[in-house]
Amino acid sequence: MASIVFSFVLDSATVSATKGTLGAARTLWFALAFTCIGLETRFTELVSMEGGRPAGAFLAAQAINVVWTLILAFLLFGGLLFAAPVIK
Repeated sequence: MASIVFSFVLDSATVSATKGTLGAARTLWFALAFTCIGLETRFTELVSMEGGRPAGAFLAAQAINVVWTLILAFLLFGGLLFAAPVIK
C-alpha cells in the first residue's frame, strides 16, 4: 500500500536516488521478519500435539517448498525457459 501511495507522491529522480539504499533495507527487514516468525514458532508444542502430526506436516511442507523453489530457480535461471543470465 505504501508503495502505491508514494509512487504518486515522489518524483522519479528521488526514487532513482534512493532505490539502492531502500532496496537493501527492504531486503534486510524482509529477512528479519521471516527470522522472527521462525523464532516465534514453538516446535515443542507442534511435536506434542496430536502425536506430532502438525510437526510432520510442517516439515513435509518445508521440504516440498525447498524442492519447488530449486525447480523454479533451475527453470528460470538455468537457461531452459529463458536465456541464462550473464553475471559479471
